[in-house]
Amino acid sequence: MADHTIRHFSQHDPAMKKDTVDFRIEGVAGELRMDYDLLCKRLFQDGREVERKGNNFYVTTAGGGREKMKVMRLSPDFGYTAIFRKTKTPLEARLATWQYLLGIMPLALVAAGGFLGAVIGICGTVVIYSAIRTPKNNALAQVAIALGVSALCAAVCFAPVVLMHLLTA
Repeated sequence: MADHTIRHFSQHDPAMKKDTVDFRIEGVAGELRMDYDLLCKRLFQDGREVERKGNNFYVTTAGGGREKMKVMRLSPDFGYTAIFRKTKTPLEARLATWQYLLGIMPLALVAAGGFLGAVIGICGTVVIYSAIRTPKNNALAQVAIALGVSALCAAVCFAPVVLMHLLTA
């Protein structure tokens, strides 16, 4: 049976401005810890930083060899997932249904704004899911962020139309 123990789904360290996920993967020796923020992720195995080349981390296996493991954000909610020996292991808890609904609000711009609406809506969705995944944000903050980002996306999408109308009137 696979040991996919995750002790902390996400633990926020305000002093380091990083989030941490501790986990184990069957076939990989020891404890794994991933530290990440918006722009950077680092993987540690038994306290030592793991060698990284591109998206691949080279971990020590239970047999003493070295194998490739990927840690990446996957859709639909952009939670981190470890991929080792073609087995995907989610490192963060799934979002609640209401959080999924909050995240897709900007995608309504696809219907109203066409290609521009789609691009802005996708960007807004990524921002909302990133904010929802931040452990320090409670439910009220998540709703406020989602509404604010959605309103900002709509304003950005329709600002050119309003400006054109004002300039030609």
